[in-house]
Amino acid sequence: MTVSTFFRVLGLGLLLEAVGCTPPPRLVMDDLPLLVQSTLRHGVRSHTFIASGEATICIRGEVHSGTVDVKHDSNGLFAANFYGPLGILIASVSAGPAQGSVTTEKGTQSFRRDQSMDTLPYAWGRDLSFNDLIAVLSGTAPDSLAAICDSPPDSTLDKKKTINIIWNTDILKAAITIRKKTNRVETVFFEHRKSAVWSLKLAGFRQGCAYKIELREDDRNYFFITYEKIRYD
Repeated sequence: MTVSTFFRVLGLGLLLEAVGCTPPPRLVMDDLPLLVQSTLRHGVRSHTFIASGEATICIRGEVHSGTVDVKHDSNGLFAANFYGPLGILIASVSAGPAQGSVTTEKGTQSFRRDQSMDTLPYAWGRDLSFNDLIAVLSGTAPDSLAAICDSPPDSTLDKKKTINIIWNTDILKAAITIRKKTNRVETVFFEHRKSAVWSLKLAGFRQGCAYKIELREDDRNYFFITYEKIRYD
């Protein structure tokens, strides 16, 4: 290889390296609504969603740590099973196209998919429908909560590393954090204030799906999920 050829190859390599390391374009405020909606409305309804990972459930102060397996197919069939350390079934959520059920050690309760779950011993049961719970367990924001983000935000905070967008009503607060380095939604947070305060946090988004889920009423009633594997068939 001649000296001139060597330097041409070296220059090409440096150029390709520079292109590969180029950061994403600066996010402008006009792009925010599209970015938010593409994350919130992504969903998994047109695919079979299969996920597994770690889960912690706290019911009236009694903590159970273990694993979770979830399957949600495009025909509307859904199943989520929570297991303890010894593989013992702690709780399950299952559904067909029209109705579903929640099973715990206290028994099984059935609901229409569009029905609120106010007979469950959780504050969020009065405000979320069974379909909303399926959306949460599938790593997506329920439509009933995401609708607040269709309106212009009440405030937008442009910080050094993030952009924080906030919506407020008398009933609901929503806050979305976007990481500037990647131009991606980092966290989605909802807080319900109507009768009893409870919150939903979605984080670790990949392909529009949250790998980290937290639904919390208080320190005695909550569940955490961290998915390790998610695939679409």
